[in-house]
Amino acid sequence: MQANALIADIGGTNARFAVYNNITGETEQVKWFNIAEFNDFSNIINLYLDSSNIQYIQKAVFAVAGVIKNNHVDLTNINISINSDYIKRQYGFNLKLLNDFEAAAWGVIALKTTDIEQINGNKPVTDGIKAILGAGTGLGEAIIVPFKTGYRIIPSEGGHSDLSSFNDIEFSLVKKIFNEFGHASMEHILSGNGILRIFHHLCEKNNLQYEINDPSQITKNAFFEKNDIFEETMKIFCKIYGREAGNLALKTLARGGIYIAGGIVNKICPMLIKWGFLEGFLEKGRMKPLMNEIPVFVVKREDLGLLGCGAFSANN
Repeated sequence: MQANALIADIGGTNARFAVYNNITGETEQVKWFNIAEFNDFSNIINLYLDSSNIQYIQKAVFAVAGVIKNNHVDLTNINISINSDYIKRQYGFNLKLLNDFEAAAWGVIALKTTDIEQINGNKPVTDGIKAILGAGTGLGEAIIVPFKTGYRIIPSEGGHSDLSSFNDIEFSLVKKIFNEFGHASMEHILSGNGILRIFHHLCEKNNLQYEINDPSQITKNAFFEKNDIFEETMKIFCKIYGREAGNLALKTLARGGIYIAGGIVNKICPMLIKWGFLEGFLEKGRMKPLMNEIPVFVVKREDLGLLGCGAFSANN
């Protein structure tokens, strides 16, 4: 088959590859790879190309979890580097690197109404600023600014902004993180490892012992109310998640909507409100009436990064 673009969404855990069909606007031949199994990113590209019936690639767009500088990125949460100049020399196609949440923001623009669920606020303002954040392996954020001729996407590393505390248990958690890393960031909590940190801290405080090192075990046990410690973990996580979404909404006045994406939200969406997400989002003092107006959407698509790479490819 002929493909207009090779697209990939490369996080700290998985790399998802596909080809983007410019005619249908769909992603095709989607395949997942565990990055930890590779020591050279070219090996992943080779494996995908060898296993797919692709005869021609005009260009490529990759979403990457890391800071891009001089067409190069060192992935934030794994020891893998990608250089677009090297890729061009090796494979012959032009590669554009996008910050992973810059790509996710392009994906927001391409979403259909069936791809999202609104959980707060009024109808979004058509020409209003939008913003996206999402917790997964890390915490990503980006801003979407409307222009007469389309949109401008503003990438961000807001996930590494300071983590604050509102009560004694949160203060002790922030202090513990600070002592370990020399800095306590939102990503230290709003991530898969963050769920584990909260859980282990609560176990320590309550003299409980569990051999759990997979955050999905915590979310599953919280769903089934196996023990109060699991639900309490998720309540702390969701409330802080809501606070950071509210911080982003205030800083951008996102009347076009705040979009919650990432690998975790789809797994916990049915319990997001029960576990305090909106409580955290709305607790902004005298700004609470404004927060009640701002639309908040949960993105139900898990391929948002790929969708965004395709949308970027089609528009640039």
